[in-house]
Amino acid sequence: MSTTGEVADSTLDGKVHLDTVTKFNLFENQSINPYSGKLKITGQSSILWLTAQSETNVLIELDTNADGTIDSSETLSWSELY
Repeated sequence: MSTTGEVADSTLDGKVHLDTVTKFNLFENQSINPYSGKLKITGQSSILWLTAQSETNVLIELDTNADGTIDSSETLSWSELY
């Protein structure tokens, strides 16, 4: 599963660009969560990456000023994300 596109909303005060870095892979008929893949979400001045680590965990990395350096990261369960 992969995607590319933009989402605009007045509550965002702008738009974000979505780009699949690595295609998301799912186990057939077993889970709605991907076990691998990476999504890049670019805002006006920051970048967020979501990296599937397993069908239960996702790594979230944030570059707060889009300078190429990860400023914070956290691993969450997919269920915590949604």
